[in-house]
Amino acid sequence: GLTYALKLSDTASFDNETVAETSLEDAGDQRLQNVASLTARVNATFSLKVTHTWRWVKTPPPGFRKADTITAVALVATF
Repeated sequence: GLTYALKLSDTASFDNETVAETSLEDAGDQRLQNVASLTARVNATFSLKVTHTWRWVKTPPPGFRKADTITAVALVATF
């Protein structure tokens, strides 16, 4: 895996994580995932986080695609 974090300002940051996996039992079972997120602090308690996830599987189950994406928006509370 590989992780990267960049502080854009005092209130904003960008994070990226890439993970590659290969099964030791089945060499054909290979997976790759990349998660990129942008976080902006709203105030001392709350932050807004936007995340984009991309997943790839070499041999997906029947009826599923090899690649999939997920976009999420969250309100994060820090105590």
